[in-house]
Amino acid sequence: MKKVSKSQAYLLYRVQVTTEAALTVPELQDVLKQYNFPAKKVKMGQQLLSNVKELQTQQELLQKKAQKAQQNLRDARTAMQTLYSSHLEIARFVYRKDEEMQNRLELNGSRARQYNAWLNQVKKFYFNIDTERVAKYDLPDTEIILAKEKIDDLLTLEVLRNDARRRAQQASQAKQEAFLTLREWYYRFMRVSKVACEYDPQLMESLGVVVPS
Repeated sequence: MKKVSKSQAYLLYRVQVTTEAALTVPELQDVLKQYNFPAKKVKMGQQLLSNVKELQTQQELLQKKAQKAQQNLRDARTAMQTLYSSHLEIARFVYRKDEEMQNRLELNGSRARQYNAWLNQVKKFYFNIDTERVAKYDLPDTEIILAKEKIDDLLTLEVLRNDARRRAQQASQAKQEAFLTLREWYYRFMRVSKVACEYDPQLMESLGVVVPS
């Protein structure tokens, strides 16, 4: 999960501290007003801060959902692979002398590692197998039907995983855009504050800026 970086967390902290000071320290309020930065504009920064935090929470939630969707797909693939492996062994014995079916079911060679190629192998196996023939070797039709249902489940879970990723990525982008807007506001606020406190530099201490005595 992508977390808030230290620099981002620090900026959120600085916005919280400086805006609170600008709204509660009378001397700061007075000088900021003179430079066209009244309480209304300070509260705008607090609203931007609140928006970033809300989007961060939303992003974290959607990231967790995306991770869960990925895990669901991974678990379903593992279950499908376990079933497929046992059926594959039976089919290899049943069709040990049938080269045409060996090719049609892709019984020889290693299994594909890449997900799409692996899924194509699985689908080719179950949608071409002769259910009556393998039923004589302890592979009943009910298990073939179950396997086909699991294939459908895999496709559904893949769609859900992809959509969860999309939502998480959109939330991450929205949070990043909100953060950049907040950062721009903060830099402008601090520039104005520095100018406003030019004749009383110690006021910057109220904003958490160390000023030499």
